Amino acid sequence: MFTSVVNKNYPNLVFLHGWGGCWQSWYPILELLKKYFNLYALDLPGFGQEPIQIPYHLDNYADFVVQYLQSHKIKNPILIGHSFGGAIISKIAADKLIPLSKIILVDAAPIRHSVTSSQKIISLVTKPFKNIFSLPLLNKLYSPVKKILYKSLNLNDSGYSDLNNSVLKKTFTTVIREDLSSILPQIHIPTLIIWGENDTATPLADGQKTHDLIPNSQFVVFAKASHFSYLDQPDQFVTEVRNFIKL
Repeated sequence: MFTSVVNKNYPNLVFLHGWGGCWQSWYPILELLKKYFNLYALDLPGFGQEPIQIPYHLDNYADFVVQYLQSHKIKNPILIGHSFGGAIISKIAADKLIPLSKIILVDAAPIRHSVTSSQKIISLVTKPFKNIFSLPLLNKLYSPVKKILYKSLNLNDSGYSDLNNSVLKKTFTTVIREDLSSILPQIHIPTLIIWGENDTATPLADGQKTHDLIPNSQFVVFAKASHFSYLDQPDQFVTEVRNFIKL
């Protein structure tokens, strides 16, 4: 966890990292903003120093964040979330679980797509291959061969295949199916959406759809930036955040 309180009258910014990250994922941005805001960054269950005991749904992660805000007495926060963190924030804001001042979604993942035929094929193909590659001398080849196969079908499986924790694997298979498209129109607080033009994990089309579904949201695209747009262009990111908060 990270906390930097400079003035009780300053806006409170709370940062949520993406899947596989930790609070340090935001460190360059925290350094650039620490003079202007009260900053909080936390590890989500299953990542960093925060343990996870049972498989989580998106609701569980939302409740965890709400409890964090309440226990730290953070009033009217501005939540900033990258990727999976942005999905959690979208859930909190849409369900109005706690009063929020504003939200900032960064290459967020509230939009989920149905399982494609390629994904169904890959599941059928990899299962028998797993048995074959469990044999002595072949077991070390299973992971690289699987990744090559996923890449050839343009599937983003890194979030799952790189996990060693069985609880997180079950969590992943749950949250990856939780599409929030139907509740995004229920978000009625000021919302800034920032996206990398070349994001391949959460495509730009998802950012546009998120913008279209959230009433009166602002949408900013960082040219040539990737899924980690805030790290690709930190100065531009900080400028957009400060302008949105009007400081």
